[in-house]
Amino acid sequence: MDGKQALDYFTKYSYNSLVLIGFWPVPTCKYKQVINFQCIFSFLFLTFSLVIPQGFRLTQVWGDIDLMSNVLCTAELPFLVALSKMIILFYLSVLFDKFLDDWKRKKSDEELDIMNISAQFGKKISLLCIFLGQATPVARLVQIIFENLSNWSSSDHLKNFTLYIDAYYPYEWNYTPVYEITCFMEYIGTFMAALAYSGTDGLFSEIAFHLSGQYHILRHKLFHIVNEIDENTSLTDIDESFSYIVKFHDRINSCIDIVEDTFSFMCLVQLLACSIQFCIQCYLLVLCITVQQSSPILFDILFILVFLTYMTANFYVYCYLAEKLQSESFAFAEAAYICNWYTLPPKKIKYFLLLIQRGRKPVNLTAGKFCIINLILFASIIKTSMGYLSFLLTMRSAQK
Repeated sequence: MDGKQALDYFTKYSYNSLVLIGFWPVPTCKYKQVINFQCIFSFLFLTFSLVIPQGFRLTQVWGDIDLMSNVLCTAELPFLVALSKMIILFYLSVLFDKFLDDWKRKKSDEELDIMNISAQFGKKISLLCIFLGQATPVARLVQIIFENLSNWSSSDHLKNFTLYIDAYYPYEWNYTPVYEITCFMEYIGTFMAALAYSGTDGLFSEIAFHLSGQYHILRHKLFHIVNEIDENTSLTDIDESFSYIVKFHDRINSCIDIVEDTFSFMCLVQLLACSIQFCIQCYLLVLCITVQQSSPILFDILFILVFLTYMTANFYVYCYLAEKLQSESFAFAEAAYICNWYTLPPKKIKYFLLLIQRGRKPVNLTAGKFCIINLILFASIIKTSMGYLSFLLTMRSAQK
């Protein structure tokens, strides 16, 4: 398959998620007005059907730790992160042009295998992110259905229904069919948010693995060039070969700069939200196990565990892939050091000092330019969240 087909094939999971809400970075049809309407509708629907009503609900329950925790963690923070992801997606169109050039470029069979393997890994991680992202609203739906079974069997006109998402609406919704319509609207909004949230995560995975594969190809080309140089190779050919290596390296780093500029603010929002969500979800899990005595407790625990799994795996993917890119950039400097540079003419050996120096400067993805995203940050977030959890439990004990 050609370059366009290969790129479409390896990004199909994130594409199928994001194109449904009109936020795929690359225009997919000539009817731009339709795509623009789809984007605006998705953004406004999510904002006015869920984010704003939940904001009003948060002001109503202000001061009650349990209710505030439920409102913030279940939807408000994830929705705000989803909105931030929607905003940044359109800045990636330039990156797709560069990736398309990578697939169209003439490659050896070994380089093509490297790209295919990297893309397959990115595709699998993308599928995992999207699956977990959609499993969370489904688990919430199962939880709400079992929680409201007794209300549906009641003959009362006004019932004690529990909304799919705890929010404030300026109308009476505690009766059939208004309750069902309201919950359906909330589920659609949550479904769209999950598409934006998990689709962006999947796209980031595909991007990171593609760039990782390009670093691998860069090292392969460097070894290949050095091994082919002999006494018959002209100095001009050597200069051209190393000029190609430097330009290739610059091309990869420029792509990573685009990723950094695009995802930096979103990662900061997600980092803060992840810290709070992990803490609050663990807090709600403790309350569910120690306090709640209702029959659907198993479904409550199931939802919390699914939510915790997705949120933790989601942020782990970002930290793992960011660290992978950093290690790949260091590996380029190591490749320049361990290759057979001593077989080159003495005047050309100095090139390797420049290559090693360039490779020693790591490429870092950051959260808002404040902190470097890596596995150390992931461990720090988990540790900090556990400290907040201890604080919440202490406060709740003091209120009794």
